[in-house]
Formats: sequence, structure tokens, C-alpha cells
Amino acid sequence: MSRQALVCLCFLALSACTTVTTSSTGYPPTDTTSACGTGSCVDVGISDVTAPDTQVQDVAAGDIKLDSAPAETVSSGGVEMYSFAPSMTDPFITAFNEPHLAFYAAGSNIQHKLVVFLGGVGTKPSDYKEFCKDAALQGYHVLALSYPNDIALSDLCGDNLSCYDVVRQEYLDGVDHTDKIDISKYNSISNRITKALIWLDKYHTGKGWGDFFFGMSPNWSYIGLVGHSLGGGHAAMIAKLYKVRRVGLMAAVLDGGKAGSADWLSGSHATDVNAYVGFVHKQDPNYNLVLGSWTALGMGGSANLVDADATPPPYLNDQELTTAALVADPHGGVALDAATPHEADGTPKFRAVWQHLVGKVPSL
Repeated sequence: MSRQALVCLCFLALSACTTVTTSSTGYPPTDTTSACGTGSCVDVGISDVTAPDTQVQDVAAGDIKLDSAPAETVSSGGVEMYSFAPSMTDPFITAFNEPHLAFYAAGSNIQHKLVVFLGGVGTKPSDYKEFCKDAALQGYHVLALSYPNDIALSDLCGDNLSCYDVVRQEYLDGVDHTDKIDISKYNSISNRITKALIWLDKYHTGKGWGDFFFGMSPNWSYIGLVGHSLGGGHAAMIAKLYKVRRVGLMAAVLDGGKAGSADWLSGSHATDVNAYVGFVHKQDPNYNLVLGSWTALGMGGSANLVDADATPPPYLNDQELTTAALVADPHGGVALDAATPHEADGTPKFRAVWQHLVGKVPSL
């Protein structure tokens, strides 16, 4: 194939994926961008099947078909769950293609706010369904993001406290900040959030997904971020750079070493420090590192810890919550479906804490 023909094909592939539309709810009243042109994506109705694992890694970006993996909608307990591969939202996303999960519960308590959830190393969005479903039942739109998460940052940076900053920034924006990693702008967290929201607004119209992006960027002021472990650090980094509604840190942040917490955690943040809330198990092997990060962020330090096991909601409106509940995996037990403890009736034991993290108590 000639070089000229190849350029033309790439241009046609891109032009087929973007059209301009208006937010389906008009809240806020902004012009937005919608993705996946006519016939480019597949959307199915209510189904009782789970989303298949879909891998299109190692495929040339120009060859990816936006309808190469099916989208699934599952309705359960009043919550709709949408499962769709990242490559369906952007043909240049070529790796880490485990499906995104989005959650929506129709009702009078819709908050017109989005919770973006970021999981830990080696996890998938489907590992955190209980937390996400509960947040949806509180009236939030929820997006559990699939993103590059195959390596712990401590393996990249160790005790180099200035390293964590540039590494996390490259994960976020895909700009070449460091030679420690190689994240393209297409595979960046910011691009994945934006393209997922564009896809949701296009194929689940009238449900408010268009409220959460403006042009080709997330509308951060309407977004709260909750992350577990590695994902909690990304949530805090985004909040440092952009003013967001809420920041929930589950067993996070883990950036630091023998000399203390990573440099980026201290100093000014775009998000008010009062919007940060953390939750960690006292037996977590990273417990002291997490507390150090909370102190560096300005959340209050060890003197302000509240025992969530002994203190009822709203936990004295505190930002730093701990637990000593019996769990097999203290690090994963605060968040992961497979590790979190349950009450006798099947309710997640930490449900009230999770609601505190997303901002229901107190409401921000």
C-alpha cells in the first residue's frame, strides 16, 4: 500500500469517530464531543450475561474496529451496568483493554456528579463491582476505569522521592515526562476517561453522561475520584493538578520510601485538602506509608485518626478512617469484592465508609 493511501485511511478512520453534539441533559449547558460515528459501535439491550474478556492488544491502531467487541448492559438491583472495551471508544487504544464498567441508577436522588474509580495493580474494574454499585445507588454516575496498571510504582521509583511525580503525570496525560515508562496519550488515564464518557453519552443518551466532559477533557468540577492502592495515588495526583469534587483514598497513597513520602504529595494542590478522605486497615503492610502520605497531603496526621469500627457515620466528619476488622487480606479488604468482609445479610461491612469516601456523608 502506498504511503499516501495509508495516510488517507488513517484520516478516514479518525473522521468516522468524532461528531459534535450537545449534552443530552443540558446540565451543565455546554457543547460536547461525541464519539463513534454511525454504525461504528455496538450497543445491546438488557442482558443477563456478563461481559466477555476482550483483548485487542498487539493490533495496529489503524486496523482496530470500533465494533470489534460487544458492549453489554446488565440490570441488577436497580442499577444498570454497562461494560465496554476501551478500544471501542478510541481506535488508538491498543493495550489494557479489559472492559470499562459504568454504573447508573435512575431515580429522584440523581446527584448529577460522577465518581471515577481507579483500581490497584493487576486488578480489573470488575473486581470492584460492590463499591461501584453502592455508589450508583447513592445517586452517582460511576465509571470504573480500565487503565495501564501492571506495575507498582515502587518497582519503578524505589526510594527516589522525586520520581513518583513525573511517572504519575505520564500515566495521567501521556506526555513524555520520564524514561521510566512509555504511556501514549491515547492510553493515558485522562484520554480513557474522556473517551469513555463520550461513548456513554452517545449510546446511553438522556442519562447525563454528557455532563461530565467538556470538549475533549473531563469536566473535573463535577467529578469525584476514588482509588485503591495504585489507583488512589492516581486519584490524588489528578486532584493535585485539577480541582475535583472529592478524593477517596483506599489503602493509598503508597508513593515513598525509607526517606519518607514522595515529594509531590506536599505543597499546593488544586483541590481543597478538606475534599480528601482516606481509609486503611491497621494490619495493612503499607499502613505507615499510607499514614505518612496523608500527613504530607495535609489531611491531619496520625493524631486525627478515627476508628471506623467504633465510631458511627459520619465518623466525626473526619478525613482519616481506619479499621481492624477481621479480613484475610488487609490491603485488598477495604475495597476488593473478593476480599472485603460482609455482614450476615450479605451487605458489605464497609458500606457506610464507602459512602463517606464518595461524599454522601458529609455531602460536598
